[in-house]
Amino acid sequence: MARLLAILTLALFSATSYAQDVLDEIAKHQERIDRIANDISASQRRITASANTSPAQDRTYEQLNRVFYILMAAKQEFYALSQSLMLAALVTDKKLIPLARRIVEGREDSMVGLFQINTKFAEETLASARDPETSRLLLEARDVLKASTDLVIHLKTSKAKWPATK
Repeated sequence: MARLLAILTLALFSATSYAQDVLDEIAKHQERIDRIANDISASQRRITASANTSPAQDRTYEQLNRVFYILMAAKQEFYALSQSLMLAALVTDKKLIPLARRIVEGREDSMVGLFQINTKFAEETLASARDPETSRLLLEARDVLKASTDLVIHLKTSKAKWPATK
């Protein structure tokens, strides 16, 4: 199965250069999400390294934990979108291309809604942050979630991801 996916991916990349820019843009954004998630994880490790944690540290850890998992889910959503785009690009039957587009556009619509909800949650969590490091991390998480929404909206309106069909 992995070999088949690799062959399909290779075929996609060799046959459809129009999608490469979109996939590169998504990959760069996933790297940005990873950097922030790694910073959050490092902060959580510092909290748990303490011999005794206070209730405030426990709250901070939990806030960071929730946002960390939101970021990991966002990264997975972008991975699924990339896969959907690659598979949709393989569709060559002109009657099926609109269906492939609708599938990708449905994923994009759900991602926009999810990221908007998660951005709001990050903002609410940011309001209750008690220390500068946590505030910075939550602010960065909120910003990357906003950027995620913006990226998906940009991709939705981008004509570059679809080959011309007549």
